[in-house]
Parts: sequence; C-alpha cells; structure tokens
Amino acid sequence: MFNFILGFVPGLIWLAIFLYRDRQKPEPTWMIVKIFLFGMLITPVAVVVELAFVKFISGVFYIFLIISPTEELLKYFVFKLKVAKAKAYDEPIDAMIYMITIALGFATVENIILLLRDGSNPLNILTLRFLSATLLHALASGIVGYYIGAKKPVSSGLFWAIIFHGVYNYIALSYDTLALPLLAPLLIFMFIIVSRNFKKIKKVVNVPPRGLEPLP
Repeated sequence: MFNFILGFVPGLIWLAIFLYRDRQKPEPTWMIVKIFLFGMLITPVAVVVELAFVKFISGVFYIFLIISPTEELLKYFVFKLKVAKAKAYDEPIDAMIYMITIALGFATVENIILLLRDGSNPLNILTLRFLSATLLHALASGIVGYYIGAKKPVSSGLFWAIIFHGVYNYIALSYDTLALPLLAPLLIFMFIIVSRNFKKIKKVVNVPPRGLEPLP
C-alpha cells in the first residue's frame, strides 16, 4: 500500500510545477483530478494494445509503430472526449495544461506498476522516473497540447510527440545504465520547447475553444 501511494509522488510534483504556469487563471481542481484519473485509466488500455502486437513486431519498429503512437494517441483521445467541449476549457493554454495532466496520470500508473513489481528500492525508482519517464510523458503531451491550443494541425503535434517518445524509448531500452546521461539532452531540449510553447500560447488570441477539428 505504501509503494502504491509513493507511485503518485513524481506525477504530482510535476503536475504542481506545470500548473504554476497557469496560476493567473487556474483550472478547477475537480477538473484536474478528473482528467488525471482518466489519464490513469488509459494506461491498462495501452498495455493491452502493446501486448497484442508484441508477437508480430519487435525492436525499433515496435517502439515507433506501436508503443509511442498507442500512448500518445490514447492521451489525445482522452483530451478530445473529456476536455475539448468542457466549460473549463476556455483559453488556449488550457490545452497544454490538460494534456500534461492526462500524461502525468498515465505515467503515474506506470510508476505504481514498477513499484509494486519491484519495490525493494522505491527511492531510486521514483527519482529515476521523476527525472526521466514521467517528465517525458508530460513534455510529449505538452507539445500536443500546444498544437491544439494554438489551432495548429494536431497531426503535427502528435507526430513530434511520437518521434520524441520513440527516441526516448529506444535509448532507454538500448543503453541500460548509460540511458539517463544519453536521455538528458533529449529531455532538456523537449523541456525548452515546452517552456517556449507556454510563453507563445499566452499570446494566442483567446477565442474560447469548443471542440476539435478532425485530424488533417
């Protein structure tokens, strides 16, 4: 039970950090909690989809054609189904906030699974996840959220999210102990992109976004 609770720590810390970006007009707490929970609920769906293909495709193709697209598309679909027409979604920056919230819910279930599977050293696991996979999910979805909020083609945002996610997974699975030093430049680069996107999206004309156009 203790490890289950600990699994929430990395995601909640990052959530607090990103919510600070929207402190001038924060989202309702109940909506953040709701979307975070929906992000958690899609993690098992992603696992089922990924396991369904593991016998038919492997290696780098499995990473870029199955794992990354499945996870990024599921997070986007949660946004489309549960956020796009919500009254609380009333300014462009909200798209980034909600996409990041979904992603952190998703990553939290991954953290919990890892801790329940091997909780002998939870501090090390949580520290590593905080600095790597949990942040990766938030940043990839933050990129998609920017494209949504800025009224740019969502397919382009998903493309870059999938590419970054795929590169991350490839390095993480291929280099083991050397993975984190190799991943650091990628995560820093993504963090800079998302930080700049937060600044740019605040300048977008605040037309209340209701619904999403189909993917081009």
